[in-house]
Amino acid sequence: NCEECTPLYQDLPWRRGTLSYPFQCKLCECNSHSTSCYFDPTLYAESNDTSGGVCTDCMHNTTGVHCESCLDTFYLNPDSSLSSEDVCLECACNSIGLINNGVCNTTTGQCECKDNVVGRTCNACKAGCFNLSADNSLGCSSCNCNLFGSITANCDILTGQCECRENTQSQTCNQCKPGYYNIMSGTMDGCFECACDVGGSTSPICNSTTGDCLCREGVTGRQCDTRLEGYFVPLIDFVTLEGEEGNGTFSLLLLTTGVNEDFTGTGYASLMPSNTLTFQSSISVTRSGIYQLVVRYTLRSTASLSLNLRFDVNNNNLQTDGACAQQILTPTVTSISGFIPGSTNHTSVDVCLNSNIEYTLTLSHPGTQSTVFVDSLVVIPVSALTTLAVFNTNSSLLEDYTRECVEPRLQLDTWDDVNMRFCNPITLSLSAALYNGLQQCNCVTGGSTADNCTFDGQCSCVSGVGGDRTCSQCMPGYHGFTAGEGCSVCGCVASGSASGVCDFASGQCDCLSLVDGDKCDMCETGAYNFTSGMGCSSCECDILGSSNFQCLAGGECTCRSGVEGEKCETCRDGYFGLGINGCESCNCDLRGVVVGSSSCDVDTGECQCKANVEGRQCEECRDGYFNLDVDNPTGCRACYCNGRSDAVCSAATGYVEDKVTTLFNASTSNRLDGWVTLDSDGEVFNGYFPLVINDLPSIGLYETVEYFKSPAKFLNFKLSSYTQSIQIQLTISSTPQIGSTFTCPPYTLILRGSSLELATCTQLDITDSTGLVSLSVLLHESAGWVRTDTGGEVTEFEFLQVLSNLTTLLIRGSYFSGTNAYFHKVSLPTAVRSISDTPVNWVESCSCHSNYTGLSCSRCTPGYYRQ
Repeated sequence: NCEECTPLYQDLPWRRGTLSYPFQCKLCECNSHSTSCYFDPTLYAESNDTSGGVCTDCMHNTTGVHCESCLDTFYLNPDSSLSSEDVCLECACNSIGLINNGVCNTTTGQCECKDNVVGRTCNACKAGCFNLSADNSLGCSSCNCNLFGSITANCDILTGQCECRENTQSQTCNQCKPGYYNIMSGTMDGCFECACDVGGSTSPICNSTTGDCLCREGVTGRQCDTRLEGYFVPLIDFVTLEGEEGNGTFSLLLLTTGVNEDFTGTGYASLMPSNTLTFQSSISVTRSGIYQLVVRYTLRSTASLSLNLRFDVNNNNLQTDGACAQQILTPTVTSISGFIPGSTNHTSVDVCLNSNIEYTLTLSHPGTQSTVFVDSLVVIPVSALTTLAVFNTNSSLLEDYTRECVEPRLQLDTWDDVNMRFCNPITLSLSAALYNGLQQCNCVTGGSTADNCTFDGQCSCVSGVGGDRTCSQCMPGYHGFTAGEGCSVCGCVASGSASGVCDFASGQCDCLSLVDGDKCDMCETGAYNFTSGMGCSSCECDILGSSNFQCLAGGECTCRSGVEGEKCETCRDGYFGLGINGCESCNCDLRGVVVGSSSCDVDTGECQCKANVEGRQCEECRDGYFNLDVDNPTGCRACYCNGRSDAVCSAATGYVEDKVTTLFNASTSNRLDGWVTLDSDGEVFNGYFPLVINDLPSIGLYETVEYFKSPAKFLNFKLSSYTQSIQIQLTISSTPQIGSTFTCPPYTLILRGSSLELATCTQLDITDSTGLVSLSVLLHESAGWVRTDTGGEVTEFEFLQVLSNLTTLLIRGSYFSGTNAYFHKVSLPTAVRSISDTPVNWVESCSCHSNYTGLSCSRCTPGYYRQ
């Protein structure tokens, strides 16, 4: 009867309709999601009687009075109308990220996520979180990306790995990569580079917080690039073998100046041809490889040379690492060339050395000339330089380092400020790597002023100490090193020492030849001339002739009796037989020895006799001679004996000297005493005049007088006048110039007799302006006498012949043109028998043949008559 509304039209309460008030069933507003509804009076009343229909069995996941809402796990599709079948979409909440049972916001569809979960369905971690997990009450873990180490705060949603900056690492980028430090740096790359020194540190990795690198011993600083106090940096020539400390046949040259400028150590080893030098310290390298052996030297010669370098292997058990292709396992000799003239030079040779072998090095000089002064031998690790990290990434750096640092050092040139800024950092790295750290200064207490040393290891030495790095020895010129006191000055006397250098222990100076004393301040016993500066000279006093071995300041030795010579090496004139008691007197008879010599043979004592004298002492005449006379040039007079003897004679006894004399006195009546004047033709004429001159009475001869002829008392038998001198005193008028001479003939004196004529040209000795002359003519054949007939020399026999029968004696009457001769006196020595005066020995007494008698055998013996 149409008494009810259909199931979907229940929005109004049911009533019966009338014509006046018809009743229309009203469709429930179920948004096309339900096919039925029911009327709810309460709802109707609440709606002011407009709608009371409640939809039932909502479809399409809808719910509510009008199916206008979605079920709990669904939400309104914003893109659909309310009446669309897809008006409600499933929440599809991710159960892992939810905090409820999957109910989402019905309007937005947003699921209710855990704290660290995002997304409509709670299916993702929110920014800065990762790893969506059911076990995580927050849903996701926080990334915790380090603010300074990561590029953003987000990380990988699965792994949680943050996006790190260039120099950071770890999941949260909270760590610096190895080789970097300080995550808090705020730099674009996240961390600072460690920049650990490649040699000074043991690793390129530093402390990630402080940046401090792990340093080798002796190195400090954040980057291990600074020398620690008390340590030093071994320079490229750290392994240096000093020449002067070696052994061998070389000469030692120690110097007081030029240390570390011209040479290292205390001086040089002076290596002459055939000399050897074995370096005191052997070498043992830490790394096998190529090493450059550098010889520092000075060569003053202009010639180049080469030296031999011998390697001796000291190890008994040779186990090599094979690093050297040509290993030195047995004694080996190599040549080092390139020695050129100059000071502070160096040359080198490359060899391969093994690290576990000890080598002894010996230099030898094979040449024949040129002395080379060896300063030292330096060992440079060539292989290490090219392989160490310091250089292996930069080949040009090694070239620069070699040029700027190595070469100047080998040449002992001081690094300037520019060199130091470049060389020092590299050298520190290099040395620390080579030696696994730096070396301790080890400055010797007492020898140094402080415990610290310079960059290259030189301690600051007290005065007089040095020559080494640690101040453990005296400098040349000092000695007696004592800890706490240093060294004492050698005090070598400059004029006596080869240098100012003394023995380091004893203080003995290096004395010049034959110089003695600790300070070289005196000559050795037996030496002299200390002040020469060239060493003392040996006295060389003769062991026999000198009374001791010490000489005087001038080198003169003190001689024994009869000895002379600077070294007392010869007998004095007149002595012989040098022996331990000196020399014996020759006791030569001065009458018999050669004129000007009183000496004898230094070995035999034989005196040097005149021609007619004999005996060791020349004390007797030879057979056939007599009258040993000091004034006789031949010593003894020949026995004349008129040829009537076997040349046996002696000096007659009982004779004394007499003189046949004429005094020309103008006051006497016999003014001429029998003398006559002869002209140039030999004719007698009156060519004289008496006068007194120079207070002396005299007879003046005219210039035309050629000879003055003697009277008879000067003639006849005058053998007793042989070897005597006729004395003539005269004055020359108009005195000629001092030293004037005249020509002969006419001769000064002429003797005639026994058919011979003898003459001599004895010059007048004009010595003053008075013209007074004393003329002495020796009656001996040696006095310039000649035979006038032949011009030849006169023999002794001929001279005696003339004197045995002297018939004429002529004295030259005029001497110089324009002058006159004034004769004062003529005197001829002879002998007469007498006992009242000193006897003479020049009268011969012959042993005559049986038929002759007389002193000179001039008479016939009784019973004989002269034919």
